Amino acid sequence: MKKLLVLMMALAMTLSLAACGGNNAAPEASPSTPVQVENTEFTAEQQALAQDFISMAEEFDVIADKVNASPELLENEELVASMNELADEIIKADEYFAKPETLTPEVMGALTVAIDAGRTFIAQASEALDEASAAADAVIVPVEIYNMTSMDIYTLSLSPANDDDWGENLIAEVIKKGDIVMCELAFTEDTLVWDLLVQDGSGNQVTFMGVDFSDATTDGAKLILEATEGGSYFATVS
Repeated sequence: MKKLLVLMMALAMTLSLAACGGNNAAPEASPSTPVQVENTEFTAEQQALAQDFISMAEEFDVIADKVNASPELLENEELVASMNELADEIIKADEYFAKPETLTPEVMGALTVAIDAGRTFIAQASEALDEASAAADAVIVPVEIYNMTSMDIYTLSLSPANDDDWGENLIAEVIKKGDIVMCELAFTEDTLVWDLLVQDGSGNQVTFMGVDFSDATTDGAKLILEATEGGSYFATVS
């Protein structure tokens, strides 16, 4: 990505010179020979677009370096392909900033779309990097799940308490009333409190909110799901 940074620096210098007059300053005119001077200054809108483009390109460069340093993300063919395509487009776009007349309304509209696409990729890649970092820091803990409720459990999903989405079903077979099954859960320092969603064979759902695994050890934990005679459900970890 060093080539990209060099191009962006050259672009910034070009615009700076144009805005200040730079090499486009009009030559001294003799009294007998009028000189027609073409206005080659970039408009405020063009300069703003250029600065926005440079800002996006710099952010993209930082994210691209991080992706290239992540073996996990380099295995994501779709992400890498998108990154390489965007890098090529960013480099090609540099030629449009060579002079003001090149930045037609149509070109500026296309560059705005490119900026939005770049920022979308940056957001997606940043999220993927965060997930990869969290996975690398995760500790796998064997967990015994005790079904002490009055229902057979057909699906069981967990979600960190600060997450709005339920995870995938963790069990491959039905947990009958009174049965115990073993599964493995990945924990990080930020994901020790979980919400649980279970479902019976009729599609009825029960949630166990704020289940705290802080006292669990790497040797294992017991997750006990219980129900009172009054129909209240609760979970404990030991």
